Amino acid sequence: MHNYADNQFASKANLLLSLVCFFSVFANWHAFWSFFIIAFLQLAYIFYIRMNVKSNYRVLIGSWPTVILIGFLVCLMVSLFLYIPTANTEEVYLALLRCLFFLIHFYFAYSYLIHIEKYDLGYFLYDCIVAATTICALYFLLDYNYNIDTVISSSSFELPFFFNIRMIGFICCYSTIYLIYRIILSGDNEKKLPVFCIVYAINLVLLVWLGGRASLLATMISSLFIIGVFSYHKVLKSNRVQQLLLLTVISVIVSVPLNVLEWNGLNRVLTLFSDDTILTINELSSNRLVLWSDALTYIEKSFYFGNGPDSYRFLSITGQFQPHNFVLQFLFEVGIFGTFFLLGLVFYILVISLVKVLSCNVDGLNKLVMNLSLIGALVFQGLLDGTFYWSVTVMQIIICITSLYKACVYSHSTWLPPQAEPKL
Repeated sequence: MHNYADNQFASKANLLLSLVCFFSVFANWHAFWSFFIIAFLQLAYIFYIRMNVKSNYRVLIGSWPTVILIGFLVCLMVSLFLYIPTANTEEVYLALLRCLFFLIHFYFAYSYLIHIEKYDLGYFLYDCIVAATTICALYFLLDYNYNIDTVISSSSFELPFFFNIRMIGFICCYSTIYLIYRIILSGDNEKKLPVFCIVYAINLVLLVWLGGRASLLATMISSLFIIGVFSYHKVLKSNRVQQLLLLTVISVIVSVPLNVLEWNGLNRVLTLFSDDTILTINELSSNRLVLWSDALTYIEKSFYFGNGPDSYRFLSITGQFQPHNFVLQFLFEVGIFGTFFLLGLVFYILVISLVKVLSCNVDGLNKLVMNLSLIGALVFQGLLDGTFYWSVTVMQIIICITSLYKACVYSHSTWLPPQAEPKL
């Protein structure tokens, strides 16, 4: 039983984290300042947890996940020191900022683990992300979409609150998958089902309107994963799947008249498959092959420790922030050793979680499936874009990975001291 002070702390911590996730959706109006805004939001949460929870840092330092993360940070520092002598002032400044943001992300993960170890957040955190995405969807589809100035400019790169439309695509994919999970969840949420269905339709219409092929494909794959796992465990309600399919078809039909801008999803599809348009594989991939080839050239030259934090934007001929592939991104920045430490930890947690989900007897199956489907979509998109680079999606990845770690690995480790308690 938690006492009154515990409950007060839990309520405030849950609300603060939910607000951090909610406002992070609207913090992506600028490529540079978005990192600072989200870092500030994360630090507010970190300081609140640190000030209200006692934690044994000696246990933390001796744990194997921390050792792995320290290994990554050592590789990051080596890469930084090798990069500094050849870099100018601006490049050094941005490299140092990149290292700082890495540290904040890691501390955020630890603070979140402390939080969920003792208090269950339920679904409120994810509901806040959905609420923010739905607000954006309604604004884009009903106001921005039919504004005469918008139609005239018809920018295919920027949207209000987002310096790049891919950012809202990542978040909308995350939101849509979560809603799919809630609709087909074999729990007692019949009263909330109409709300989930309406919000799902709005988010799916936005996803089609944006037209991100990776986001749409990631949504389909994660949906099949959710349905497949629940079917495997014989807890799937067929009527929910039928409702979801019907709602999906209706949403796609409704989205047709909303695709009024040249770059909207359905218009892009028609352009790709028109008879007079012959595109190369590189053009179909939106220049990804050139980005990857360019990145590999530099990776070969600095294979072990990389070219330096955030160096791709300066060394690459493409003018991009990152090579649109998270594996190449980390190989480029920190080399094979740093990539092995960081991605090795991530994929170890994913594999252990997947094995546990497929086992016959599993506690907390629903949330395991939810977090695996969400992180799976972000990983898939990360192979084609920058979900492991931009702070808003990195924070969502951290939330999913840390939740999976706590559920599947934490019981066999000593990363977090069991005696961590709120200060009274």
